[in-house]
Amino acid sequence: MKIKKFLFDNSRWDRFCLESNDCWFYHTSDWIRYTLEYGGEESKLISFFIEDGNNDIIAICPLIRFKNKFVFSGSNGPNPALRNGISADLSKKLLNQIFSEIDSLASQEGIDECLMSLTSLAKNHLGLFTYNYLMKYNFENISLNTQIIDLDKDERTLWRDIKKSNRFEIKKGNNLFKFSIVKPLSYKSREFEEFKKLHFLAAGRLTRSEKSWEIQYDWITKGNGIVILAYLDEKPIGGIYTILYKDGGYYGISANHPDYEQYSISHAIQWKMIKWLKGNRYKYYELGIQQFSAQNYDHPTEKDIQISLFKRHFGGKTITFHRGIKKFGEKNKLI
Repeated sequence: MKIKKFLFDNSRWDRFCLESNDCWFYHTSDWIRYTLEYGGEESKLISFFIEDGNNDIIAICPLIRFKNKFVFSGSNGPNPALRNGISADLSKKLLNQIFSEIDSLASQEGIDECLMSLTSLAKNHLGLFTYNYLMKYNFENISLNTQIIDLDKDERTLWRDIKKSNRFEIKKGNNLFKFSIVKPLSYKSREFEEFKKLHFLAAGRLTRSEKSWEIQYDWITKGNGIVILAYLDEKPIGGIYTILYKDGGYYGISANHPDYEQYSISHAIQWKMIKWLKGNRYKYYELGIQQFSAQNYDHPTEKDIQISLFKRHFGGKTITFHRGIKKFGEKNKLI
């Protein structure tokens, strides 16, 4: 089995991602391209794949060097992914080969550590009893939790699962605001520009490159993104961007106008998003990281903890988000 370096002109990578139950959007070339842009000049593409005897891709490993680490712009990279239907013995051989290659690349690149996670919305991790297999490859367990809504529930149940005070704010927002949806496969560039400006206003500065925003708009045109905006007196005051892939959605970006903090803007938009996802046959909506207290490897602020609570108040289940870190030590430092 041959290891080959991933290049963006290789369309087989994304076809593999669509077919493999180990993959979600974070494995695709679109996410890799965005991460490289976000990381800027300090990012380097290291991703690779493995071919079988028929020159077909049998496994992939998204990998990016950022500074002196294998991470995706400071955050965990996605797990290696294998082709569906292969034997347990072959799976073991492939994972051994992949993690051995990571060790070798770490030595070549002078890498201090590798941070990796098991992607929560991948089919092989959703609804199954999973464990943190990264620990078998000398990764230290640094798992967190995440919140996922099961959209197969009927709408009444989804509504009842939301905290009562949130339901009140949703009803109030529905009466006050008008909404616009930048649907997947659409080309509503004006509305997307409004959302981008809201993000700048909320952050108080330009947080990343114009190119990264162009990439995220491109995801929408390809069917991998959606934005819902709220308007008051015809002025955009809040929005949410959700990443779409296969049967799942991920709550990616939220931005509210700082001059309208007296309104609970995100409550109504979030319910609109949940209803849209369910109505368009998505099965899962991941709201994101759940942080309850400080850990040896994770130090949330009080604001982080309150954001986690806000997400939980929209229902769903809290599940383990498996992560691992492998430290390579002084031997890999380049002189």
